[in-house]
Amino acid sequence: MPSKYNQKFNFTRILRSRLFLIGGVAMLVLVSIALSKEVVRRYAVNREINQLKKDVEDLEKRNAELADLIQYVNTEDFQEKEARTKLGMAKPGEKVVVIPDVPEQQPEEGTINTPANLEEMSNPQRWWNYFFSQ
Repeated sequence: MPSKYNQKFNFTRILRSRLFLIGGVAMLVLVSIALSKEVVRRYAVNREINQLKKDVEDLEKRNAELADLIQYVNTEDFQEKEARTKLGMAKPGEKVVVIPDVPEQQPEEGTINTPANLEEMSNPQRWWNYFFSQ
């Protein structure tokens, strides 16, 4: 004869009930949603980590270039070159010669190949003048 305890808590009947099935499906959906959010977040974090690693490599490369530049700037050759070009200095016994800038000669107004005339001409006219003008 079945006991009173077995009639009250019949687990097989509970496991077969629709309410248990609906609860189980709902729990499975909630766990799936949480898991998918975690996967997306982890992907974004990994992508950001890779980008930051690339940025670190770029900064280290730039830092090495700047260290090389600082090392070059501290050499006597660079300092001598800058003193000669920017300050006009010379070693004892040397003479400094300054050559003034020569202004460009303006072409005569009637010539065909002046820049102003070339801009006004069409391309076929330019080629005609190139091959057939004196």
